[in-house]
Amino acid sequence: MPGLARNALVAAVFALAAGSASADDHTHREAKAHVHGVAEISFVISGQTLSVSLDGPLANVLGYEHAPVTAEERKTAQTATRLLNDPLRIARPSDKAGCKPQTPAIVLPFDAPGRHDHEDQHARDDEHGDADHGDAPHVHMDLEATYTFTCARIARLDHIDVTAFKTFPGIKTVEGVVLGPGIQFSRRLTPSAPVLKLK
Repeated sequence: MPGLARNALVAAVFALAAGSASADDHTHREAKAHVHGVAEISFVISGQTLSVSLDGPLANVLGYEHAPVTAEERKTAQTATRLLNDPLRIARPSDKAGCKPQTPAIVLPFDAPGRHDHEDQHARDDEHGDADHGDAPHVHMDLEATYTFTCARIARLDHIDVTAFKTFPGIKTVEGVVLGPGIQFSRRLTPSAPVLKLK
């Protein structure tokens, strides 16, 4: 499913839930306002495909939000990139659905094509207070990663274990959104309750 269509459907789910789940909707708005520790993961079922999209502050996976400067930061970024490129480190569909992940190509925002060095320097200056930008807002960096699973028995998909909590302890809350044939809902998940039940 194209990204724009998926995002529109995700927004629709939260709009439909606004009247009956105001607390969840409030948290969703906070997540979009860049709240460290909060992430959104959408799960879209279409045919035999399960698409998983992770969206949240970069600090959730790195602990910082600028291009790495020190050797330790570079090592952290390399480890995070490796983990982000393992779909099962983010979400694990129930085994009986027979879902196989496709190989992703996730890059961190500061490694993305077209990113300029001066943008990274600006982010570092704001992060550490090394530059005078007047009343300029603090620079934030977000992570967006999309994964695709092909499922042999998708009708038997009854739950998804959000493994991102174990992979990245900086993620404390996940706003899970599920969209599929005859199903659409949102659910708040935590490290102590990381399983999204579909049936």
